[in-house]
Amino acid sequence: MNKSEELRIEAQQEENDLVYLGKIKKVFREERLEKFESKWIEKLKIKGFEVENTSEGKFLIRTTTKYGNVEYFPKANRVFVKLHAKQNNKGWYSKGLNWINERLLK
Repeated sequence: MNKSEELRIEAQQEENDLVYLGKIKKVFREERLEKFESKWIEKLKIKGFEVENTSEGKFLIRTTTKYGNVEYFPKANRVFVKLHAKQNNKGWYSKGLNWINERLLK
């Protein structure tokens, strides 16, 4: 049983609506992490990117493209781009999976 499934069962047993909403939010975050670990890492490795789990819930994607190194936070679905030294256009991007799909996997 996945952690998201355990959290979903725990949330369904909750009587307080606000506590239920908080636990459901945790379920969605865990589901995004599990989805990335099960499907997207393999897609990135097939394309030749090196993916490293640097800490709990944070992945470093090493690229040779114009984007440099990319840190992906699947629970928040956000991307932080660290460009090569000569470029200054680094920063945060929302909708991280869409960003990875549009810029790295196409």
